[in-house]
Amino acid sequence: MVIRIFFTGGATGGHLLPIQNIINEIKKTDYGYDFEFYWVGPKPKFPFEFKDLKPIFLPDFKIRRYFSLRTFLDFLILPYIILKIFFVFYIKMPNIVFSKGGSVSFFVNFIAYILNIPVLIHESDSIPGLSNKFSIFFAETIFLSFKNSIDFFPKKVKNKEFILVGHPIDEDLFSTTKFTNEDYEKFKIDPSKKTILILGGSQGAQEINDIIFEILKNLVKKYQIIHITGKNLYEDAKALSNFILKNIPEKENYHLFDFVDQKTLAKFYSIASLVISRAGSGTIFEVAFWQIPSILIPLKKQIVGIHQIKNALEYLNYGACRVIESENLKPNILLFNIEEILQNQKEIEKMKLGAKNFYIPGAKRKIVEVIIRKLEYYYGKD
Repeated sequence: MVIRIFFTGGATGGHLLPIQNIINEIKKTDYGYDFEFYWVGPKPKFPFEFKDLKPIFLPDFKIRRYFSLRTFLDFLILPYIILKIFFVFYIKMPNIVFSKGGSVSFFVNFIAYILNIPVLIHESDSIPGLSNKFSIFFAETIFLSFKNSIDFFPKKVKNKEFILVGHPIDEDLFSTTKFTNEDYEKFKIDPSKKTILILGGSQGAQEINDIIFEILKNLVKKYQIIHITGKNLYEDAKALSNFILKNIPEKENYHLFDFVDQKTLAKFYSIASLVISRAGSGTIFEVAFWQIPSILIPLKKQIVGIHQIKNALEYLNYGACRVIESENLKPNILLFNIEEILQNQKEIEKMKLGAKNFYIPGAKRKIVEVIIRKLEYYYGKD
């Protein structure tokens, strides 16, 4: 029996990478179905290889929390988006829809609902985004990453099936990845030095780059820095870091990358003493899996809403990280926090324990179990 699953969401790694992990988990077991997986959403804004997912791209549609003429233009293409989704459903009628959120996904979920197709939602963040908050009326099951997320959904739908699963990271890859002697030679990493891993998400983070460059001379004198900028910001970061470190003897301690695949990222996690990052759900759960002390710098409320701030604060409640919000992000404050963590073994151990207590294992397996249960209920076993 052929089973078609439509996956939908936003164009970032925080949506597409968990979906790929779920697909990998489905493929590990023979459930008696022939699966076809489709991506019905915008083109990725980062390098992503569609191996198992068959892409059906939709124009990106974004509800901005600030004034922009692009918002008006986005609304002009809404009729085209809706018509294309209807056409895709007519041609490739799915058996189930799995949504990660994002503005376009609302329309995919709504059309699935009126066609009586089961909709499952995974909410990554501690506060649900607008799309998931409204799509919940169309969904049968809502998977949660953070246990307090349910409090932010409308009260009238709280009788639906909510399941706390965590975030579907690639635990198989992470559990088997090690930094080998060959890796130390390849990346010119010194195993005797503490390593700071700086992440900007799949699209990069200019704010993090800027503050790091202000303290870069200080950092390279004591630590190794692995800095992943995102492709769009790489050339500027390369030029600026070369200028800053031109006459610094320890410049070899700075390692700059535009983007790395998941396996390479896992290798970097395995040797990181500290992670400095945005507060996206995926990154938080990855850092928690590795039990690495971290400094989280959430995106401003005006840009994406409050969800990254709430993600960071919920992780902070476990004692697993430190949080510096944008208005407090100053060079001396960041440098002080870095030093206070890395020079204090008690603080390191406290953060590791907090990360361990926060992490929820087996997310992708739990999600797949529910997907299979739904398929067997609606379509039987082959």
